[in-house]
Amino acid sequence: MDPGRDEALASISHDLAQRGLAAPAAILLDAHRPLLPILRLAGIFLAPFAGPLLGRWRLDRLVAAGADPAAYDRLTGRLATHRTAHRTAPSSGPGEQEA
Repeated sequence: MDPGRDEALASISHDLAQRGLAAPAAILLDAHRPLLPILRLAGIFLAPFAGPLLGRWRLDRLVAAGADPAAYDRLTGRLATHRTAHRTAPSSGPGEQEA
């Protein structure tokens, strides 16, 4: 296991969870698993365009993670964990004040 890759997966899953996108991202990753070889090629092809938007370091790690099926599974697992944690987190209902 590459520590840099695991760190990148943690960063990606954390960023998506902070934006409330962990559940949609997990669903999309699960749905697109059969297309993984095509997505890998798309990531390589789109890298010059996505690099300035995502940052070169993050993009390189994302493409490398897409090339490794075990990393893809770890990312979907992390997103599912964020999704479950968000769903089970206590929330105040309408009219309730948070302490």
